Amino acid sequence: MSGLMLLEVTAIKARSSGVKSFELRSVQGGPLPRFAPGAHVRITIPELASGDNTRAYSLVSDPLDLDRYEVAVLHVQPGNGGSAWMHASLQPGDVLEVSEPRNDFRLEASDTHSTLIAGGIGITPILSLVREIVRLGSSFEVHYVGRGADRMPYIPELLAMAGGNVRLYFGRRELNLSSVIQPGRRDAHYYVCGPHALIEGVRHEVAQAGISASQLHFEAFGYRRQTEDREAEVELRASGLTLPLKPGRPLLEAIEMAGGWIPADCRKGECGTCISNIVEGEVDHRDHCLSPEQRKSMMCPCVSWPVTDKLILDI
Repeated sequence: MSGLMLLEVTAIKARSSGVKSFELRSVQGGPLPRFAPGAHVRITIPELASGDNTRAYSLVSDPLDLDRYEVAVLHVQPGNGGSAWMHASLQPGDVLEVSEPRNDFRLEASDTHSTLIAGGIGITPILSLVREIVRLGSSFEVHYVGRGADRMPYIPELLAMAGGNVRLYFGRRELNLSSVIQPGRRDAHYYVCGPHALIEGVRHEVAQAGISASQLHFEAFGYRRQTEDREAEVELRASGLTLPLKPGRPLLEAIEMAGGWIPADCRKGECGTCISNIVEGEVDHRDHCLSPEQRKSMMCPCVSWPVTDKLILDI
C-alpha cells in the first residue's frame, strides 16, 4: 500500500447503534494530505495477518480541515474481522497505518442538480458530497434510508447542513425509488452509497427511466459476508488449483493466498477488472458492473460468493 501514513487515534465517538467514528491525526503533527469530497482511506487491520489486511473507510471530515481525518465504522455482524477489531480494540492513543486518500466517488463538475441517496453507513461519503454542494450553492436533494433513526449515523449533522433538502426513510419499503429517479432529466446526476440491493435498485430505475449511465455514480461497500454464505470448494481450471472456501474472506483473497492471480483494482465489484468466467457452479452475484446476461457465465470474485458446493472458474 503506497503513501502509507502513521496516524494516531485522538477521539472515538458513538454515532448511532453499531457505528463509531474515529478521529485520526498525524503522529508527526502538521497537516494531512489533501483530499476531495467522496474520498476514502485504507486502514491496516493487524488481526488480518494474511491476504489483503486493509479495509477502506470514507472520509467524513471537512477537506478544509487537514489537521484531522474522521472515519465512521459500522460493526458488521457477521463480518470479516475489520470492523470488529476497530470497535473492540482501538483506543485513543493507538497508532494506525493509513493510506493516503483515494477518490472514486467525485462530484461531477457539469452537474446542475444532484440527487444523493444513502443507505445506512453509506451516508459517510454522501455527507462529504453534501457539504461540498452546500458550499458551492448548487441544487440538490438527499434521500437517506435506514432501519431506524437509532441506526442511522450523522442525522443531526446532515439536517443542520442540508435542512429541508433532506428526506429520511425508516425502513427500505418507505423509499420509492421510482419517485426519486426523474425520467429524462439531462442535467441531474445521481449519487448512491449503501447496501448491494439499494445500489442495484437505483441502477435498475436509472435504466428504466432512460437516464444515461454516465449520470449515475455509486460507491459500494465491497465484500460483506452474508449469513447464508456457506463453505464451498473452488477449482481454478487453468491454474490447476483446488481450494476450500470459508465465509468471511473474499473469494479473490482466498485465490491470492493459494498462489493464484487475478487482476484486481477496486475490490468492490465496481470496476470489472477481476471478472472471471464460470465453467461450472452457481453464484450469488454482488457486483455492480456485470449485466444480467454476463452474470450467466461470469462473476466478480472480489465480492460474489458461490451458492453451490463446488465452483469451477476458467483461471
